[in-house]
Amino acid sequence: MFFDESEKHYFWFVLNCCWLKDNYDSIDMFAEGLIEACQP
Repeated sequence: MFFDESEKHYFWFVLNCCWLKDNYDSIDMFAEGLIEACQP
């Protein structure tokens, strides 16, 4: 199964969001982690 670049970025973005949601307790920590995860 092949992804084009935009699909691949979206896939990793969703994966990061799911991981962060499970691993950060407070919304502030979640937002901070999300910003870090979205850096190139």
